[in-house]
Amino acid sequence: MPPFANPLLGMAASRIACVKCGYTAAIRHFTFDNLSLTVPRARHTTVEECLSMYTVIDQLDDFKCRYCTVAATLAQTMADIQACRSELAELDAASKRAARKSAALATLIDHQHQLEQALSSNPEAELKGIKLVSPQPGVSTKQTMIARTPKILVLHLSRSIFLPTGDTIKNTAH
Repeated sequence: MPPFANPLLGMAASRIACVKCGYTAAIRHFTFDNLSLTVPRARHTTVEECLSMYTVIDQLDDFKCRYCTVAATLAQTMADIQACRSELAELDAASKRAARKSAALATLIDHQHQLEQALSSNPEAELKGIKLVSPQPGVSTKQTMIARTPKILVLHLSRSIFLPTGDTIKNTAH
């Protein structure tokens, strides 16, 4: 750390993994100057238990996996290639429509190669000119970890409990 760095700054890291395909997105790092910890609903608890809850693996039901998105786009592109080839087979080879279909087929084949390359090496790569298919959100997991602790760790213990009715009550754990 630089000599005049903020002693309250730490770094956390989070990772998201898709349960369906197993892909793990790149680890994201972010700085923090305090950690807001949820106090469990128990008669007694410890700071260690609160920290354990902060780093627990959470299940997400609305995350769209990049790998699944690229795979779905590749499947759609391959179906489009088949349809384009079928239409092209029925057209007069010298017609303008056949020329347009041939150009569209060449573009689709280029997209297919780009998508296959992305799946094999880097699903996060930018895919210029390719409209991605949006698959149904799937189940994924997210975990946050403390990557670098600050010299002084500030903890905010959140004792609020939010009820389904919209009311808020105080957690009386000690």
